[in-house]
Amino acid sequence: MESKSIGFPASMTTLAPDLWKTHILNGLRLVSPRTWYGLMQVSSRSPFSAFQLEKLLDSVLGMGIPMIALILCMKLVERNQHTKFSAPQRILLLSPWMWHCGQQLVLQMSLFLQSVVNFVRNRNRALPSAVEEMRIRTSSNRAFRTHRYDVFLPPPSTTTSQPQEQQQTYEGSMHKAIVILPGALVPHLSYSEIAGRLSDMGFLTIVVSLEPWLLAGPNLGITTRSVRRIMGRVQTLLKIKNLEWTLMGHSMGAFGAMRLYDQFQKQQLKSSKIRNLVLLGVAPFIKECTDLSKYNDCKQSRLLLIQASADFLAELLKDGREVLYSNFPLETTTQHDILGGTHHGFASYIDDQDALITYQEQQQQVCDLVCKFLNGAE
Repeated sequence: MESKSIGFPASMTTLAPDLWKTHILNGLRLVSPRTWYGLMQVSSRSPFSAFQLEKLLDSVLGMGIPMIALILCMKLVERNQHTKFSAPQRILLLSPWMWHCGQQLVLQMSLFLQSVVNFVRNRNRALPSAVEEMRIRTSSNRAFRTHRYDVFLPPPSTTTSQPQEQQQTYEGSMHKAIVILPGALVPHLSYSEIAGRLSDMGFLTIVVSLEPWLLAGPNLGITTRSVRRIMGRVQTLLKIKNLEWTLMGHSMGAFGAMRLYDQFQKQQLKSSKIRNLVLLGVAPFIKECTDLSKYNDCKQSRLLLIQASADFLAELLKDGREVLYSNFPLETTTQHDILGGTHHGFASYIDDQDALITYQEQQQQVCDLVCKFLNGAE
């Protein structure tokens, strides 16, 4: 089928993800032990969960090590394999220590399963406006989708000195690109409107999928390697080199962006250099913070922090605000507050009718601030 795309190579129009293949890939990640360990890490650090990963591991080791040691000792002595519990084993199993470890194991597993249930129940859905935005942009070849990310393309400019099929070139800001990490339990489709606005301003914008759990924590699929792979693949498809990359994160995605930004800075790879970091709606979850206060060289790093005045999460945890801000570099951080903005107004998944401004107005203000920041206007 011949493509009508003139904004990007025709081969890219075939990248629309197959639904069943996407489900299979997400299913494989869902059953991965690494994914579940990452989920335990997120649950343990959450201020809304009583689950403690350290106690779970302690209880497992507290029960397992004595049993393994006893079995090995008895095998060495008797040199045969027991199929039933011997007297020493029964004494060990009935000891107060084993009962204590067992109770801790059951308690922590029940708390973890409760967290998992809450994660599933609290998953958000993209608003119809976000779904329609994606449909319009993909049909007009201004965006394309893959299994792991969506790409929003800047508007092409037309020249008159070349044949029509070669007249489309990207505008000057195409040398700047943004990678967005969604907030907790927010599907990446919810960021199609703000990503579309950023692409209209000339920025190549990528929104990463955090399926299957929609969490930007360690061991949940977001690593420097995976982000670098996305960046390289998009550059290869668009045949663009020397892009200036910016990491952007919302809510929990902001903490994921902080962690990745720190790792990219330490690796100092010229092929995937990330200088700018944009954080949206950052609540003071201190356990999730990465210390970036050492990056005070404006030639190497710049940080934009955008908060909302009516952010219920930031207000709920306002006691930790001072500690949160101590993790940002003083010399290279620019902060703005959006008057009347809300925590969920940075994306399109909740339409709060009681908000002082609409989520469209909030996202437009965010895009204006990001554009000025990345273009060096502030």
